[in-house]
Amino acid sequence: MTSLGFITLSLQQEKDYAYKLAKRAHLHNITFYRFTPDSYSVEDQNVHGLRYDNSEHDFVEDVFPIPSYLYDRCFYKNDRSSKRAKRNMRMLKNQHDILFLGYGLPNKKKVFSTLQQHQSLSFHIPYTTFPNTPADVYERLKTDREIVLKPICGSGGRGILFITLQEKIHVYTQHSGKVNVNSFSAHDEFISWLYGKLLTESYLIQPYLNMQWSGSPSDIRLLVQKKNETWIESVRAIRKGKKGTLLTNLSQGGKISSFIDSLYLYDHKTRLSVQKALEDIVETLPKTLDYAFGPLFELGIDIAFTKDGHLFVIDINSKPGRKISSILTKKELEQIYDRPFAYIRFLEQRKGVEQRA
Repeated sequence: MTSLGFITLSLQQEKDYAYKLAKRAHLHNITFYRFTPDSYSVEDQNVHGLRYDNSEHDFVEDVFPIPSYLYDRCFYKNDRSSKRAKRNMRMLKNQHDILFLGYGLPNKKKVFSTLQQHQSLSFHIPYTTFPNTPADVYERLKTDREIVLKPICGSGGRGILFITLQEKIHVYTQHSGKVNVNSFSAHDEFISWLYGKLLTESYLIQPYLNMQWSGSPSDIRLLVQKKNETWIESVRAIRKGKKGTLLTNLSQGGKISSFIDSLYLYDHKTRLSVQKALEDIVETLPKTLDYAFGPLFELGIDIAFTKDGHLFVIDINSKPGRKISSILTKKELEQIYDRPFAYIRFLEQRKGVEQRA
């Protein structure tokens, strides 16, 4: 029987999403397992984890071989346990007899370098550079006056620095929905502070994009997934941060709203322009990244809609959250939860064709 292993750093993570998938698995004749990267034993090739028992409507402890397909939902931090888990996951992904639904994206440097080189996509990519020294950052700051530094391995808005050059240099950060500012009167003081940052983290630089609408930062979030070999758009929503803040991330206090409702705030010409740009991005970006780094299964794409009417891709995530699904109808939600199983069915059929060939 075909099986799916849902992997997280802790069995306490992604519990709601895992349960919603698990209770649908039997409808597709698939056994559903949960486990962590540390629970796989290289010696006996078995996993100590949880199996969903459809008769009990709950998970039960079990020991089992590696499932037919694996769904990587691990969100790493910069700690020892995450580094160990990442090492174990890398080992699993390097085994040719183990299949993942998607193999994830590399760091933002590789992703944005690839997108900037694409002829049509580059129009929707903010000019991105990769500083090696504090002087590189300062030179870009002198040119743009307002820049954003993002950790190339960051997620959830963590560690992002908004830097402005006026009479002083101001560095804005946001943590738990609260904006903090650090000001530097002297160039040398700023360079010294920045040197400490660059010692512990690698960053990319992008221009500051004015995404403030009615006093709140707002962006567009797309969830795209594979249907067989074709990428389709599953969710389109607006993420809106709290008034007076900088980030739209839901982990930073952002809220989700309907894209359609928000779009009707603009004139007809603007609506058509936005729709066309989004269609172009959905048509091109997933295929480009899939070809460069795949196979991939799903992507979360964050898009800035600036005050001057341009759309810029500001982040791409190969392990998108499911909170944006809250705006969907029951039927649309069912399609979201069934899509991993439909993709497995496609992979199984393709495998059968290859074996017969």
